[in-house]
Amino acid sequence: MVPSYLYKYRPVNCYLERLIVHDEIYFSRPSELNDPYDCNLFVSAVGSDAVRRKYLETNYPQLSQEQLRFALEEAARPESIAANEADIEEFMKHTVERMGIFCTCARNDDLRMWTDYAAGHRGVCLQFKTLNGQLFGCDLTPIVYSPEHPAWTMFDECDERWTRFTLATKSDAYANESEWRILYHTVGKQQFPAEDLSGIIFGCRMEDRPKQQILEWISLRPMPLRIYEARVRKGLFALEIVPAT
Repeated sequence: MVPSYLYKYRPVNCYLERLIVHDEIYFSRPSELNDPYDCNLFVSAVGSDAVRRKYLETNYPQLSQEQLRFALEEAARPESIAANEADIEEFMKHTVERMGIFCTCARNDDLRMWTDYAAGHRGVCLQFKTLNGQLFGCDLTPIVYSPEHPAWTMFDECDERWTRFTLATKSDAYANESEWRILYHTVGKQQFPAEDLSGIIFGCRMEDRPKQQILEWISLRPMPLRIYEARVRKGLFALEIVPAT
């Protein structure tokens, strides 16, 4: 089930200002994500004679028996297998690179996320409200965390469900992120409904000057935001999120 709220950790910079004041977000290219495996498809062209024959007969029904025999022999050569894998991976990479991705998190108190994405707890965590299982009117895809990279061969059917699974599987080393993402049809800046941004959390190490700057940005919004702050919990490696004082 899609959480009622999703979060995005950010440092304090001009992009945060654009988001708060102008309701502007950015859909990243897959190559701009920090995980080199993210959306990186690895394809195998290895298959049995029966699998290759079925593939050729289905996709090239015009081949004669002699042409089919030659194609099967050619497809089994190691050089052909390597070339096919390289060609398909290049095509898939080019196709996927046109897709925009917006990443969010189901947690607002994750220590590693605050460290990695919010300037070492000196940034913020933005709170977005979902509606009918969507964010910004877009469908959300939960990330699947796995110790193994999704396997795919050129003989498999590549439908929408498989594509979403492949583009939303990450190493279990990132399981703490509890990520939900939007897979969008284009890359770049987009505006979102102002009411979808419902709150903001100040990091536990945020200094007064950037905090005052953010409060000024918030004052320019047509809709108010709930303002919270993260605090270190004594005796625990944990944060508590409380209304700002």
